[in-house]
Amino acid sequence: MIKIARGDLVDYLSKASVKSEINECILDFREDGVHFVERNPENNIFSFSKLGLKKFKEYESIGKVCVGNSERLIVILSRFVGDIEIKKEDNKLKIKGLDVNRNSSFVLSDEESITKQKPKLEKFQHDLTFKIPASKLKDAVSNCVSLKGDNEMLFETTKGVLSINSEEQDSFSEIYKNDKIDKDIKVKFGTPLISVIQVLSGEVEIRLKNDYPMMIVSNIDDSTYSYIIAHKELE
Repeated sequence: MIKIARGDLVDYLSKASVKSEINECILDFREDGVHFVERNPENNIFSFSKLGLKKFKEYESIGKVCVGNSERLIVILSRFVGDIEIKKEDNKLKIKGLDVNRNSSFVLSDEESITKQKPKLEKFQHDLTFKIPASKLKDAVSNCVSLKGDNEMLFETTKGVLSINSEEQDSFSEIYKNDKIDKDIKVKFGTPLISVIQVLSGEVEIRLKNDYPMMIVSNIDDSTYSYIIAHKELE
């Protein structure tokens, strides 16, 4: 038996799937929580996420739940209010409202239809790690993208400073100061980073390396969201 607030599960699925950028996924209900290790079809966003046990009113490790359409599952869950009860029965996920009289059966996919090579987090190594409020990151990226009119932005670091820049004749830079920044890094990103930033909250950890994918880590209580975002080649 699994019981959880509908809002907590929707929030987890939205963040882990990057608002359904990763639409096919396997939710692995293990002893220590729900694990999500997937990549999007374009292979430029990897998500490594875990919903810890603190969010659950009751919990059971029911194994793998194969979701062929995460966007549809989020829509169905959003129709509930308050706490919900979840059971896995054959090829269906049974959802029951505990605060309202609502029920749903979500048809699951076969594992074979979803299984693909899983990304490995440990293969990515970075040279610089620091923390920044997600709100500042959202503002900086939004300002740069709005000015330039496309989805490219350049991240540059020097001692104590992160600069997020639009690259055009009428340039724009957003500066963030942090004493943990102690290396010179230069790397460009595009739309995949914008998608990930939209689901972030609180303080996040940024990991960078010259001309290399970015890693963003968000820890909330006993839950973790880690993303690898593809970079764009510098010209």
